[in-house]
Amino acid sequence: MSYHKCGTFGQTFQCVLASFLQGDGLPFAKVLTAGGVDEVMKAEGVSFGKRKGAVYTPTLVLWGLLWQALSTGPSRSHEAVVGHLRILCVRLSIRPPSPDKGAYWRARAKIPVRAVQRLTLQIADQLEANAPDTWRRCNRHVKIVDGTTFIGPATAANQAEWPPSRHCFVNVGMWNWISAPSRFT
Repeated sequence: MSYHKCGTFGQTFQCVLASFLQGDGLPFAKVLTAGGVDEVMKAEGVSFGKRKGAVYTPTLVLWGLLWQALSTGPSRSHEAVVGHLRILCVRLSIRPPSPDKGAYWRARAKIPVRAVQRLTLQIADQLEANAPDTWRRCNRHVKIVDGTTFIGPATAANQAEWPPSRHCFVNVGMWNWISAPSRFT
């Protein structure tokens, strides 16, 4: 499904996804679905751009966010995104947004970070589930673990908030954090 066939682009997430996917057989088509995006946006209370004449809808802003995330260099700037949004709207015969990036900034701020986080985790979980066996090491999932050490003053308040390790013999104000950020085989 190509995006120029979407008559109601401003209101349907399927058109956003189609403009990036351009084919049912591509891997991204399996992990980011219009139903999944719509569900997350509804759950997070994202509802704007419904009044008559509204240019920025959640769909259009999500297209801009995806464009920025998948672009490199100068194409990631807000000016570039607004320019690409304008071209997309003209191509779809809908009213293009103003070239002023301020309106895009304000519309973008209406999509909560939590919605973007949920979409990211949804994509990661589905990529993990759909990963071919050849990506696994000895048929096992490989996890990446990262850690770091923070050093700060050993005040009573800091130690109450972050108790020292039971292996720490001296009260030095050192804390270790370990995280497992890998959600992908």
